[in-house]
Amino acid sequence: VSPVAERQPAPPPARVLDGTTFSGHVGDLITRRAADLVAFQSGKVARRYVELLQTVWTAERARGDRTEFSEAVAKGLYKFTAYKD
Repeated sequence: VSPVAERQPAPPPARVLDGTTFSGHVGDLITRRAADLVAFQSGKVARRYVELLQTVWTAERARGDRTEFSEAVAKGLYKFTAYKD
């Protein structure tokens, strides 16, 4: 087993994802990234990440079934939020 496979984060606390409507690949992506943020930053940081993404997700879904924008924001915001000095 590779070291990367061994170091998978635990799922984020349910309260971080409470009230969200994410689904599919983007939902999985956000859940994994939120778990990382809880583990390496804090639950508060993870919750802010999730709240902003819920706003983006809701707006994008109101316009149709595409999810590329939500995915791009999830990846970019994670890089910015998880940046370590």
